[in-house]
Amino acid sequence: MDKYTRFNTIVSMLAKKYGYRLTLSEAGRALICECDPEQIHQIAAELYKARDASEEFVKKSIANIKRQTARTIGFSSGL
Repeated sequence: MDKYTRFNTIVSMLAKKYGYRLTLSEAGRALICECDPEQIHQIAAELYKARDASEEFVKKSIANIKRQTARTIGFSSGL
């Protein structure tokens, strides 16, 4: 399943859960679909909870989710 189909499925489920459908711009959709599937779900859920689908809020949500899920890889050499 490609990311756009997965995104549309997630948005459909959230729309049914919350009882309304958010209207996202193509730019917002493209930004969200660049993320991995888990992040897509977290971002979409955040948008529905806030009832905001503006491009600025989408960018802020993506930045917050990526910051939360960022992992440090490697070892420190400070022995």
